[in-house]
Amino acid sequence: YIADGSLGLQVVNVANPVSPVLAGTLNTPGNAYAVQVENALAYVADGTTGLLVIDIAVPTVPVLRGTVNTPNTANDLTLAGGVAVVLDFASGAGSLVHFIDVTVPTAPAIIGTVASPDGATGISTRGATAFVSSNTRITLIDFSDPAQPVLLGSYVANGQPREMVIGDDLLYVASYSSFEVFDTSIQAFPPAPYTLGLATSVRDVAVSDQFAYACAGGLVIVDLTDLADLTIRGQLAFDYEPICVEVDGQYAYLLAFRWGDFLNDWRVVVVDVADPDNPVQVGAYDWSAQSSSCSEIAYADGHLYVPLTYAYEFKIIDVNDPSQPHPVGSLSLTSLGITARDGRLYAHGQAIYDLAVASSPVYCGSLNGYGLNGDLCFNDGDMFNADAGADLWAISNAMPCQPQSIAFIGLQNRYVNDVAFLD
Repeated sequence: YIADGSLGLQVVNVANPVSPVLAGTLNTPGNAYAVQVENALAYVADGTTGLLVIDIAVPTVPVLRGTVNTPNTANDLTLAGGVAVVLDFASGAGSLVHFIDVTVPTAPAIIGTVASPDGATGISTRGATAFVSSNTRITLIDFSDPAQPVLLGSYVANGQPREMVIGDDLLYVASYSSFEVFDTSIQAFPPAPYTLGLATSVRDVAVSDQFAYACAGGLVIVDLTDLADLTIRGQLAFDYEPICVEVDGQYAYLLAFRWGDFLNDWRVVVVDVADPDNPVQVGAYDWSAQSSSCSEIAYADGHLYVPLTYAYEFKIIDVNDPSQPHPVGSLSLTSLGITARDGRLYAHGQAIYDLAVASSPVYCGSLNGYGLNGDLCFNDGDMFNADAGADLWAISNAMPCQPQSIAFIGLQNRYVNDVAFLD
């Protein structure tokens, strides 16, 4: 039984495999994209016509018994008991998956529908779970109650899925650029994010206790007490654009930037956030430099460490008196990022400094050889280095000034800019 596009359903007699013969045909009103056969009935996804139910008890004379229209283009289907699961394609994010009761072949009826994200292209089922392929992922839908289908989550594919085969616990996916196997026995999907819309882009964020402090045009303080109901508690506007933030105790430390004619203007701002509803600027320090970017800043023991990209300038600013931040030293570094931890300063991709005297870091070890400037995160005695040149390094920090490589993994020419460790 062949879904033959504009020619409809074709029935081919293959009793003699070496000489197949066209035995019957039914010219369907739309374009026949897919067909499934069960109990002397053929179910056809017929494009803009929707789902057709065709009696093939006499294969040479197929007879249309029932039809149900769908709003888009029915281009794939599968059967699960008395339910036809039909993919109703639309460009963009408008595709739908319909669950159609076909227990009465002459009167099929849509009983449930769920939107399919990301331009759905194919569908299969296992038990009461539908697997829908789309441009970038495989989405799972629970239709144990076909009238109330539920999106379970998605597996992100490495390329556009073209074909999938479902085993007992495994899902095999062939895409344009790869072949992947997913373990479906554990449905561990990324949870839907909690979100809060802001008026401008967020350049950096720091979290302390129950609050997030975001650089978003100014300083925006977000209450995290109820993640399902994120709320803005306080805001503070600046003449400069804040791009980096660190928080310690009752103070937030921000690095802000403004374009200049030749030299660009930089400002460290100290904000009292003891009352999150009413943040107050209490101090600032200004200077000019050719650099126009900074990836991150670090705070340790009353001092702020500020690396300016391409300026060969790494400022150390004393903020012990929040009302009078002032420079007390510098380092000749070009690191894109820094981390202050356990009395040491890590200049990513370059060096380690002892902060016994916070205003005068002392070189104590090298981070050269672990790729380009990326990011660092720590777990007990180990650290992980994200190499912007496409590697992830695991490094022993048991002897902090003598880091030793444990292992690394190449990440296929991807630029690795950030890393975090969980469990």
